[in-house]
Amino acid sequence: MLGISRGRLLALVDGGLLAPIHRATADSLGRWAFDSADIQRLLGALEARCSGGADVPVIGFEAAAEAMRRRDVSLPAFLRMVLDGQVRPVAVDAGQVGLKRLRFAASAVREACRAREAETGRLTVQAAAERMGLKWEVVRHLVRVGLIAAEDGTVPVAALDAFSRTYVAASEAAREAGTSPRALIARLHAGVSSRSPAPGWTAAGRRSSGAKA
Repeated sequence: MLGISRGRLLALVDGGLLAPIHRATADSLGRWAFDSADIQRLLGALEARCSGGADVPVIGFEAAAEAMRRRDVSLPAFLRMVLDGQVRPVAVDAGQVGLKRLRFAASAVREACRAREAETGRLTVQAAAERMGLKWEVVRHLVRVGLIAAEDGTVPVAALDAFSRTYVAASEAAREAGTSPRALIARLHAGVSSRSPAPGWTAAGRRSSGAKA
């Protein structure tokens, strides 16, 4: 009915959004059982938060939940944000089932992500990559070679801001110099830094034109 995996369903139980009428034992014997009316009430409450409104770009439930997960917001916490009106769906897709029926304004999800970033001051590598418009593997490499500071597996927002202030896109610098990004990178690579650059980057510039995801 909810259209989610067993693990995510149990996360809703742990988060207090659903109460099972029967629980499996600690060693996973038996089965979980839920009252379908409780599930329908939860879905109804979520859909009732739909604001409708103007014709705006929308994203699906999975994309919205993933964007928040990358900012360390669990699925139960995200659904509570919806129930509290912090992130309202703008449409309900009758062609989908369960939580996947919810559609959110892309701008509203971005605002919620920015608010979360401001609140915690930290990002996962995936969220940092999303913010920078890069593949997460590139950001991980930038962290590994020390061009972006990270602590405990997360990236401080301040570190991204510092990176942006320090480095300039090679494509932008190449346009100003009247050359190509490849030629500019080759020219700068030898003399500017002894560090090994990340893919698509030089120590004197931010990503080259081919690095964007």
